[in-house]
Amino acid sequence: MVLAESLQGLTGAHLPKLWIDKRGGMSAVILQQLQDEGTEIHMVNSVWDLPDDFWSSVDGAIVYNLGTHSLNTAVSLCGIKNAVAVDESILDQAEAQGLEIVYDARGQSEDQIFDQYLHSFSRGIAVEQADTKPAYLRDFAILHHAFTFYGFDSTFRRHVASALGPGATIFGWGPSEFTWISDFSRSAGQGVASDWCVNLSAMSRLPVEIPDITPASPDPAEEGQRIVAFVLSDGDNVQWLTGSMPLDSKYFGSERRGEFKMNWEVSPLLAKLAPRVFKYFFDNATDMDGFVAAGSPGYRYIYFEPDDPKGTTDAAQTAPYLDASQLSIVSVINDNHGTLDDVVPLLQLPEVDGVIYKPYSPYNGLRGAMSCSADPLGRDKFAVSYKFLLWEGASHPNDTPQAVADAVSEMPSSPLTDPGSYALVNVHAWSWNGIGGPIEAVKQTINLLPPNTRVVTISEFFALLNANFSCSPALAGSVASRRHDRMGRLTTKAVSLLSWRSWLSEFLNEFW
Repeated sequence: MVLAESLQGLTGAHLPKLWIDKRGGMSAVILQQLQDEGTEIHMVNSVWDLPDDFWSSVDGAIVYNLGTHSLNTAVSLCGIKNAVAVDESILDQAEAQGLEIVYDARGQSEDQIFDQYLHSFSRGIAVEQADTKPAYLRDFAILHHAFTFYGFDSTFRRHVASALGPGATIFGWGPSEFTWISDFSRSAGQGVASDWCVNLSAMSRLPVEIPDITPASPDPAEEGQRIVAFVLSDGDNVQWLTGSMPLDSKYFGSERRGEFKMNWEVSPLLAKLAPRVFKYFFDNATDMDGFVAAGSPGYRYIYFEPDDPKGTTDAAQTAPYLDASQLSIVSVINDNHGTLDDVVPLLQLPEVDGVIYKPYSPYNGLRGAMSCSADPLGRDKFAVSYKFLLWEGASHPNDTPQAVADAVSEMPSSPLTDPGSYALVNVHAWSWNGIGGPIEAVKQTINLLPPNTRVVTISEFFALLNANFSCSPALAGSVASRRHDRMGRLTTKAVSLLSWRSWLSEFLNEFW
């Protein structure tokens, strides 16, 4: 598998020539799309059965020992040296295939080569991938000449992110979620959950036009209504989105979809990483489906960013992905010490119509607090935190369908004058399997909601907020008032943000 992924990454720089046949999931859907469009598919049972032109296109082999650091060392060097990674157990077969050994990585760990080859690795990207997952993501790392590593402490991880430049994106996964994301965030980087990805290099080289799904304007809010939007979590998880999620009956493949308004977090990175997967969501959406950009554009804790103001790199990096994905509502996860002020640079972007805010734990830690900020064009925009959770488990006794419905019934019902009449509900993606999944939990909750509760898409939610409220002290008390006092300074900093954004946008275009 590592040898096949090496060939996939090395030969797929412009268009994919090799596809790993993974049964089910979006890999199978895309392969079928290609066949339907007239692509001729040649099936082989083994990497050794690949045609000669695959083997002649590479300059040799890098030897490693499976289960050791040398695997990542070899993968790191494959793209640079135009060589495939070969485990010593199949070295004889590789040499019989005509491959010459150009580098021996056995006994070498990743940190031993990082500084030596730093200027040969691609800027802005790295892969952290455990050697226990040899058959995943290697093709993508090799395609992008990305430094690949695993099993080091925070000091080394931060060194890597810092050396690769502001906004560095690290694919894969680490030893713990909070530590992993915190380390990159402190270097102005971000992480992308992708350690089980298959065919990601090939998916990224199949561009398609993303359709425009500009929603219609909602009917005005009416006195007596409570405005509620449900949003499924974990849409920043690229491996899940490119795998089973779009087809799974617990998620986007649910038979319930279209019966009620539901909102789906989707990584805006998919517009570049896997545009056919991204398009699948839009092509199969109903009028009841809304979409949120999960991550800005990846997963980071803005509070830890070394920016002034915080969130500058985050906002600059987000803009081109929102352009590509045609998404305008952004969801962020921040460290618990962070505040709504950390997303002001995001609200300054013309591409952003609103921000959904969640602390690391619990996601509704701010209990529905809102803030408002005017962008450089004078448009008022809102950042809204989650008020409720639908989350199963003993540690979430107040996050059941009945509990959420009861809490909604205690909200004000004056959406024209009281922002407390609006609520976002985060739907935990990994809960409620016993009843058929989280979408079934949403349906049960809706059935229990009090009369005159209006369930909306996320675009409708923010449109209704904007139609009835502005950046006034009445909305968020002293916080909003202070923000107005700072508006001149924030607008000035927006100018430097736009310059930084222009540089980063050019860099990202070159990277992709």
